[in-house]
Amino acid sequence: MKWYAEFASSDRWFDAISTSLALGVVVAVIVTLISAITAIAMVRGRFPGKNTVMSLILSPLIIPHVVLAVGLWHLFFVIRLSGTFWGVAIAHMIPAIPLTTIVIAANLQSFDKGLEQVARGLGASPIRAFALITVPILRPGFLVGAFFGFLVSLDELVFTLFLAGYRLRTLPLRLWEDLHVRLDPV
Repeated sequence: MKWYAEFASSDRWFDAISTSLALGVVVAVIVTLISAITAIAMVRGRFPGKNTVMSLILSPLIIPHVVLAVGLWHLFFVIRLSGTFWGVAIAHMIPAIPLTTIVIAANLQSFDKGLEQVARGLGASPIRAFALITVPILRPGFLVGAFFGFLVSLDELVFTLFLAGYRLRTLPLRLWEDLHVRLDPV
């Protein structure tokens, strides 16, 4: 019980949890917007190089995170994003975008475009049909994508190790530091 009391009263752990939750929410919202636009372009769009673009979007799933983290560390050091909340948030978005894009694209592929055509046939503009018919039907896919984005951010350690600096601490980083440095049961 002593360790639980120390955990509950520790500012270090509260700060790490609140930082992780804030990062998770920011990443989830931004990644869902980016992935929704990307999924719509990939599923409905016809343009040259579509397969190449999709391969680039999915590449963070294949490339080891350490390789990406080293490259981002150098880039963020040059543009002064290393050690900042937004630098870590952008880094967390990189592995989250492919997953959320896949989820939203799968949801969009199963959508019956005939519903939009009926709405347009009844006088709705393409944008109005999309906003009033497509978006509500795809909302569960958007929510699942946002949830995946949140979970990826909440669990991300490698990018955070490279980019957090000495002030910013997330929950996975705090756990890793305590296991490898402090050896504290809390």
